[in-house]
Amino acid sequence: MCHFSHRDNYGFVTFANKLDAYEAIEHGNDDPYHPKYDLSFGGRRIFCKTSYSDLDNMHDETTYFSPRVIEDSFDTLLREAQEKLRKRKA
Repeated sequence: MCHFSHRDNYGFVTFANKLDAYEAIEHGNDDPYHPKYDLSFGGRRIFCKTSYSDLDNMHDETTYFSPRVIEDSFDTLLREAQEKLRKRKA
């Protein structure tokens, strides 16, 4: 486990997208109504100076699936409506 120094608590966050990580570092303390945190890129092994456990029980290389794209453009909806009309006439 990581050491506790002067009653400080530490947490580690991982991001699927590196741009989101940069955004968090750049703007993570922008809201004046939220507490300020020391945000940085860093390695857990170096910080903890000891071995640690991966508590989320997930593989390092998680496959992310993008949501299914729903075709709702005007052209697609028009074709579907025309198809339904053709089926009714047949």
